[in-house]
Amino acid sequence: MNSPSTVARQPISGIAQWHTCFRALLHDACAQSSQRLVLCAQDWRHWPLSETDVIQTLEQWLRPSVSMVILTHDFEALERLHPRFVAWRQRWDQYITGRKTIKPYQSETPCFTLSDQYAIWLTNPALFTGMAGSDRALYKQVAEQADEWLTHRAVNAFAANTLGL
Repeated sequence: MNSPSTVARQPISGIAQWHTCFRALLHDACAQSSQRLVLCAQDWRHWPLSETDVIQTLEQWLRPSVSMVILTHDFEALERLHPRFVAWRQRWDQYITGRKTIKPYQSETPCFTLSDQYAIWLTNPALFTGMAGSDRALYKQVAEQADEWLTHRAVNAFAANTLGL
């Protein structure tokens, strides 16, 4: 597959193609020194977050100036499904923020991934169909959606450590 920064826009049809686009986005974010990653989903079952190559790429991407935001309505499912990713996230808490969708919008939580230059938007997450690329119109649409959800439809959540009495 081409580097995401060289692909203006491509349709996604199926889980294998989505996984390829997701991994390409992470590699490109690392190569391009992206400052921010946003991961948003309602269902984390088929995300490859705990796979070794994904965690290694995220590890390479990390540096003091970056941030990652994870947006969902169900962090408990993320913890159950991706324990390796959650353990990695706990080590790097200072770079990774969790945002939980507020109740009125939980059933509408979109599925997208965004770096500084590339966007993936699954318009039908159940079938893994959507669009990916660096096309400015696609990027702008996903970035505006991300800002709307992060600013107006979510609150801080997903503490790396919980303190007990």
